Amino acid sequence: MNGSCRLSLRIHFFETCNSKNFQIVYSEGCRYSPPHPLEYEALHNKHPAIEYTVLFPDQSTQTIEVDANTRMCDIHHNIVKRLQLKHSQEYGLFFGLKDKEFSADTVINVAYWDYFFDDLSHIQKYYTRQHRKHATDDTPVPPPQPPPMLIFMKKIWMNAIPGQDKLADIKFHFPQEMPNYLRGYHKCSAEEAVNLSSLLFKAKYGEDKQPLDNLGDLLTHLIPKSVFKEKTPDKWKEELHASISKLKFPTKEDGKVAFLKSLHKWPTYGSVFFEVKQRSTKSMPKHLLVAVSHNGVGLIDANTKEVIDMFSFDKVPNWAFDDYSFTLVIGEGSSLSKLYMETTVGHNMDDLIMTYVGYIMNTQIKKKPSYAGIVVGESFA
Repeated sequence: MNGSCRLSLRIHFFETCNSKNFQIVYSEGCRYSPPHPLEYEALHNKHPAIEYTVLFPDQSTQTIEVDANTRMCDIHHNIVKRLQLKHSQEYGLFFGLKDKEFSADTVINVAYWDYFFDDLSHIQKYYTRQHRKHATDDTPVPPPQPPPMLIFMKKIWMNAIPGQDKLADIKFHFPQEMPNYLRGYHKCSAEEAVNLSSLLFKAKYGEDKQPLDNLGDLLTHLIPKSVFKEKTPDKWKEELHASISKLKFPTKEDGKVAFLKSLHKWPTYGSVFFEVKQRSTKSMPKHLLVAVSHNGVGLIDANTKEVIDMFSFDKVPNWAFDDYSFTLVIGEGSSLSKLYMETTVGHNMDDLIMTYVGYIMNTQIKKKPSYAGIVVGESFA
């Protein structure tokens, strides 16, 4: 699209904004980004709204309609209503970028009150900027990327006891916990892995006997990376076959809940893990896993998976981040210390800790208004 055509479309875009739209801007705040190309396309096709796909952890999708005035909170509310989810405040929206060049998925949180198209513009600019940082003079110009995925998933795990909410267990808890198990983020012995991987097999294949014939090919999809080398493939296959044969579940869903119930016994269940490097504290390993959960912020040896320390949120008075680091202030009183960590996802760590702290504070205020400095019955008039 040439410059004059784009200018005329932009003028037409603003001319078509009626008084209702201006009232929305006046009451809720203005956009901070110019109209997104998808908005121009919708206007050109004389459709004020466009369809956008939302992805869920179980790989199912839903189509939503968004327009210039759609906020993330509107999308969140509509999805919660459609699915009839309990504890709606524990779920969040994220944009996911499939980065083929670096063979990695980038997931970026979005603010609850942001406009959808503002965040979409920001995420796509971020993606372009990240590629430019790694580009060289010989790097070919990358082709235009498709719009990033909009993902709706469990964000904070305050009410995630397996068996209490089967919809959440099947659609969110199981598909979000399974990758953490397979990546070896939890402290897991080889014996525990036999039991858990057998449950995982049942959760994936149910009573279907045919996958048992190809069990050797499925091992990397069942056994955590952290313990895989402790047994030979033939030994894993033998022990798994014997364990799986003893399990009986009416449905795959029952297998998923049983898998979650076994994981729930671990202190790191329901954690979001961040792989970081630290050089500020000699007494700690260089490579750490930072596990953020309802228990607080945990520091884990990335090699042994031993929990070095766990700090409840009242023992984390402050933190800071930039594009390449995250600094955690831990302890209390005179025993405060700082832990400097190298990471490129400090923004996600910041958002998650802030969300947990906000949730806990709001819960305390509801239970006891004086927690916020308000005395019940006291008048401020």
